[in-house]
Amino acid sequence: LMVIWNTPIKKINFYEIDPFCCTVLRKYIEIFKPSTQINIFNKDWFTATETRRAHVIINTSCEHMKDFAHMKKYFITPERTLLLLTSNDKTNEPDHINCKTSANQLALDNEVRLLHGDHIFFENYRRFIAIGKWN
Repeated sequence: LMVIWNTPIKKINFYEIDPFCCTVLRKYIEIFKPSTQINIFNKDWFTATETRRAHVIINTSCEHMKDFAHMKKYFITPERTLLLLTSNDKTNEPDHINCKTSANQLALDNEVRLLHGDHIFFENYRRFIAIGKWN
């Protein structure tokens, strides 16, 4: 059973619009047989409007999509959801539609109360992480 912060993870909902990524995850599940339930949704998370509950949301590619703030309304208790978001300031990539200038901006634009923010320097850009909860 996967564990985070001494709490067992019972279920993971994986949203991915790339069918190949879904195929890779299905193969991973088939080979490693994790005890945690993993649901695969081959669709855009931003178009899913059903009411849901999440304890943790992880997005490692926020530069490729719009901000999360407008999705709060679909969560039963959004203030209890921990968000781990990363983005970068590499604006010269055509598919980077939502770059940020800092971890603070990443948190602010996603209406997240920042618990931890940091950055990593790469050769020609910076990657930011914002960890927090929705306001």
